[in-house]
Amino acid sequence: MSLAAAALAFALALGGVPTAHAAGITVGGSCTLVDAITAANTNTATGGCAAGSGADTITLSGNVVLTSVNNSNTQGANGLPVVTSAITIAGNGATISRAGSSPDFRIFEVVSTGDLTLNDTTISGGRSSLFFYFFSGPGGGILNSGTLTLTNSTVSGNAIGGYGFGNGGGIENFGLATLTNSTVSGNTAGYGGGIDNSATLTLTNSTVSGNTANNLGGGIENSATMTLNNSTLSGNTSGTSGAAIFNNGSSTLTVNNSTLSGNTAHNSGGAIFNSTATVTLSNTTVSGNTADSRGGAIINGGTLTLSNSTVSGNTANFQGGAIFNGGTLNLERSLVAGNTAPSEQEIDSPFGTVNSNNFNLFGHSGESNAQAFNNFTPSGSDISATSDGTLPTALASILNTTLANNGGPTLTNALVSGSPAVDAAPSGPATDQRGVARPQGSAFDIGAFELVPSPASQIDQLIADVQALVDSGTINSGQGNALITKLQNAQNYVTSGQTAQAISKLHTFINQVNSFISSGVLTSAEGQPLIDAANAAIHSLGG
Repeated sequence: MSLAAAALAFALALGGVPTAHAAGITVGGSCTLVDAITAANTNTATGGCAAGSGADTITLSGNVVLTSVNNSNTQGANGLPVVTSAITIAGNGATISRAGSSPDFRIFEVVSTGDLTLNDTTISGGRSSLFFYFFSGPGGGILNSGTLTLTNSTVSGNAIGGYGFGNGGGIENFGLATLTNSTVSGNTAGYGGGIDNSATLTLTNSTVSGNTANNLGGGIENSATMTLNNSTLSGNTSGTSGAAIFNNGSSTLTVNNSTLSGNTAHNSGGAIFNSTATVTLSNTTVSGNTADSRGGAIINGGTLTLSNSTVSGNTANFQGGAIFNGGTLNLERSLVAGNTAPSEQEIDSPFGTVNSNNFNLFGHSGESNAQAFNNFTPSGSDISATSDGTLPTALASILNTTLANNGGPTLTNALVSGSPAVDAAPSGPATDQRGVARPQGSAFDIGAFELVPSPASQIDQLIADVQALVDSGTINSGQGNALITKLQNAQNYVTSGQTAQAISKLHTFINQVNSFISSGVLTSAEGQPLIDAANAAIHSLGG
């Protein structure tokens, strides 16, 4: 056996061939962040920093303020070395910022081979520099062409420098970007005030707020593939359209369990402007947005699908208080009511197609169909709550118009007891926007919010259900009274705050119903709904 083969056999006997392990580099003393990134990229000791090895973690022990340009390329100037390898910044709450008196430069650039993770780190004060006539480089805070991951981190107060002509005030993404439990706020650009996405972007449990685009996409401009989960886009402003999101070209936008609120477009699309692209909103609330022209909530020129979503409290100063549609609009179990505009307060579809008839609720009794809709008439299984609709209902009797913390990670508009949206759909997702299980009643609720009945109201409904069985002759009055007495006793215990006793009485009621089923007084089809409703009340009581 050769010496090399013997050495290999010995290594395998000890547990395999040694591999490179991730290095840890701590910034502090003579080790600067600039040198640390260079050491990580090159696997070479640099300045006072140890050499990197493989995927490196750089730990910050305090804030880092950058005062000069480190490098420049065709995308403009950077304050830190370009990230070319796998690097994790463990920020420990620290901020990496550009000093206000410094020349213009962004903070980070990640190239195609780079993989940057920011944990518990704030990126602030970046300002991309001019690189072509009046245009500044993309990404005021971060330019990503590789892989970018933000966790529990913030990108705030960054901007496109020069004359403001450029994309992505906070982040410009040409690669794969993932934000979790993170915030992008107070950034400014010509397009995509907070984020400009040209590749793949996912936000989960994150917030994009208070960003400004001089032109399109105050919060985000999307030109590729973007997904929002359990996130909030609020208080963003666009100089023209798409204050929260401008969805461009042939891009795809998917929004799940999220809230878009309080955004302002100085032209159209207070929350979303969908040009010719595809947008899907599921279990999502769009509330309190404003457009100076059309589409207080959304303007659609492509394909827009709303599923179990709520659109309320939005304002357009010209047409389409909720939605202005010039493409294909698909509505499934969604609530569109309480929006305002001089004309077509809810849906204006002058040259688009609206596909509904799928257990939606539209409008309220403070407006007529003519005031609420243009080139669209609710039909079939849809509920029209307008003054001349199928079920005229005041807005306050449909939902609470105040966006509030009703549980879950995002704000919602709660349905009110007795709303026509309650128990009005035969199907729906497993949970609502907050994560509350659906259905809570006999059927699914329309919109993003599933109403959880109070135990008292659940018991009241049970009493009514039993009385209906008596009235129909299914059970006699004596049998009905036996059941109703148990429910009334449970109700009295609920009123007096004696939860355990109320639960006990409800179990007694269930036992009586089971006895009626066993004896043939009730069929399973007649008795099981009573048992399910009683168990739901027990669950509401904490049993």
